Amino acid sequence: MKNKQKEIYVLNPGYLLKPDKNRVVITRRGNDPGIEDFTGFVHPVYAILLSLFDAEKELSGVITEAASILKKDPEIISNIISPLLENEDEVYFHFDGVHFSFPPRLLVKKNNGYPHEKLDPESFFIPKKDLDFDTRRLNTPLDALFIINIRCVTDCVYCYADRRKKMDCEIPIERLKELIQEAKELQMRYINISGGEFFLYKHWEVLLSELIANDLTPYISTKCPIDEQTINKLKDMGLKNIQISIDSIIPDELIRILKVKPDYPGKLLETLKKLDEKGFEIFTNSQVTAANCDNISQLLDFLLNLKNIKRINMGAAAFSLYLGEAKYKEYRASLEKIEQLKSKLEDLKKEYLGTISVNFSGYYDKNGVIDRKPEEKKKSFGERARCSGNFYSFTILPDGKVTVCEELYWHPKFIIGDLTKQSIEEVWNSEPALELYNISQDMIRNESSCKNCPEFESCHKDKGVCWKEVLYAYGEENWDYPDPKCPYATKPLREFYLS
Repeated sequence: MKNKQKEIYVLNPGYLLKPDKNRVVITRRGNDPGIEDFTGFVHPVYAILLSLFDAEKELSGVITEAASILKKDPEIISNIISPLLENEDEVYFHFDGVHFSFPPRLLVKKNNGYPHEKLDPESFFIPKKDLDFDTRRLNTPLDALFIINIRCVTDCVYCYADRRKKMDCEIPIERLKELIQEAKELQMRYINISGGEFFLYKHWEVLLSELIANDLTPYISTKCPIDEQTINKLKDMGLKNIQISIDSIIPDELIRILKVKPDYPGKLLETLKKLDEKGFEIFTNSQVTAANCDNISQLLDFLLNLKNIKRINMGAAAFSLYLGEAKYKEYRASLEKIEQLKSKLEDLKKEYLGTISVNFSGYYDKNGVIDRKPEEKKKSFGERARCSGNFYSFTILPDGKVTVCEELYWHPKFIIGDLTKQSIEEVWNSEPALELYNISQDMIRNESSCKNCPEFESCHKDKGVCWKEVLYAYGEENWDYPDPKCPYATKPLREFYLS
C-alpha cells in the first residue's frame, strides 16, 4: 500500500454508483460486455469513500479526506481501500451487521483516455434509520427493454413474440424523447431495443441518436440485412457494436428456419462481413433447432474467422407461448444434440477465453423440470438467479403499455402502467407494480400449490419467480402457479422442455 500512495486511482468508469433513496446501488454501467455484470447494494459509508476518488487526488489525499469526513483513523480507511485497488475478484465486507460485495477491478489507475464522472459525496449521505438493504426491488429502475414493433423481415419457426397483434410503434417520437430525458435523470443504465425489427421503425435514426446522446446507448439486435450506407450511418452516429441473429450459413437451412426469400442468406452474410470490415464489435445470437443442429460447426467456423467478433451466444430454441406445444415439438432439437453442442461450446469458451465470449444459454430438460430428486430441486431453486423484471427492469410495448417481462406481452396480470399517460417513475411505483412485487397469498387460487406455501413471501420478494416459465408450464390462465423448477411445483401441464 505504501508504494501506491502517490498513484491516482478512480472508480472504474465501467461501474455506476447510484443513490436509490434509502440505499446505494453499484452496478455495471451501460451495456459494456467487458465489465462484470454486477448489481448490488453499497453502504453509504463505502459510497462516500468511493466518491472521493475524483481523478485529481493521489491515494494518500483520498485517505486523508476520507478519514476527516468519516471521522476514522487513516489506517482504518487504508485497510478498507486496499482490497479494492485493482482487485481481480469480488471483495466482501461485513459492516453494520450486513454483508456487502464489490465487483472486480473497482478502483483502477487513472487513464486520461477514459472519461471520469465527478461524484458528490453528499448525495450518498443517508440517515442510518432510513437504510434498507432487505427490500430487493429498487426504488427507481435501472434498465428498460423497448419492444419497438411487432413487425419482422423473417417468420421464424420458433418465434416467441405475440404476433396476434401486428403493431408498429404507437408512441409519438416526441414522447419517446421525453422518456429518454427522464431515464437519464433517473440514472438508468440503458434502454435496449427489441422487436419485431428495429430497422423497420420509421424514426429509428432519431431514436438511436437521442439514446446515444443521453448515454443510454442501446443494445440492438437485428435479423435485418443492412446495406453499406446504413452501416456507415450507424458508425457516424457513434454505435460501436451490434448483435446479428444468425442461425445458419447454409442457405436452405436458413430459408427453412426463418421462412425468408432465397436472397436473404447471402445478404445477411454480406452484412456480417461489412460490419467486420467497418470495425464494429460483432455479437451474434443463434437458435438451435432440429433443422440446423447438425451443421452448427460450419456456422462457428464462419463466425470465428471474423476479425471483430466479440461474443457468440447460442441456445436451444425455446418453447413459444404463442405457437404452442405441438409446434415446439416440431422445431426443437433433441436433448442429446443440445448436450453435445453445449460440450463443444464449453471447449471453445476455454480456447477463446479473454478474446471472444462464447456462451451456450440455459435450457429446460426433463431431468431438471420433472425427474430431479426433491432435495436437488430445492437446492437448485434456492440458487437461482434473481429475476430482473419488476425488480430493476421493465419492458415497454409498442403501444406504450409497460409489462415486467418481454415474453409476457399484454397479459393483463403483468401490465403495470402506460408510458403514454404516465412518467417512468409513476409506472415504476404504480399500484399494479407494487402489488405484483408484494403479491399476497390472498391473490392466489386454491388449486395452486403456492396458496399455502410457507416460503411464498421470501420466494417472491427475494429472487422472484420466472413468470414466463410459469406460463410455459401451466398456461396463461394459470399465472399464479409456482415456478415449475420449484420443489413444491406440480407436474407441468405442457411439455415445454427438451427430452
